[in-house]
Amino acid sequence: MHLPVCICPEDTVSPNNFVEMGDEKYAMASYVGSFGPPDLDDTQEKREGLFSRNSPTRFADVLDGLSSTLACGERQNGPFRKGGVHGPQFSYETTWSGAIREITDPSDDHGHMVLFQSGHTPNSPYSDDRDVSAPHVGYANFLMSDGSVRLIVEEIDLAVYQSLSTISGGEVVSSDQ
Repeated sequence: MHLPVCICPEDTVSPNNFVEMGDEKYAMASYVGSFGPPDLDDTQEKREGLFSRNSPTRFADVLDGLSSTLACGERQNGPFRKGGVHGPQFSYETTWSGAIREITDPSDDHGHMVLFQSGHTPNSPYSDDRDVSAPHVGYANFLMSDGSVRLIVEEIDLAVYQSLSTISGGEVVSSDQ
């Protein structure tokens, strides 16, 4: 089932808001959870964001403050972004593709489809399919952990952006920086 609230009105890449794989049809979404600043790949390195695979994180664990911690960011649906270092993934990117796992291949991992890393600032030309990519020029929208929504510009300092993506880094930052 497709919920219109899960698609950014400016994300017009998918005309019917579904991606099809064989006989299966998956609803698209424009928003993904914050994994934090480490590189999001198939190994479980230090988890610093609000979400990770099988995450036990509770709001009480967010020591940096709910209003200063990213919960979700935008991910534009569409053809794979060819930038970055991770090579080709799905030929058509969408958040809900993260639910698809090749059962015969235990190394198959598409967790990055439902999470984002903060390795690059929003819409960076160096981004790949693990970063925030919004259909807006100059900014991306984020859900903070307290439920508020903030616009963050592409020119945000990378260290500030990464600090906003950690839950207990001890930084005192504002997304207004």
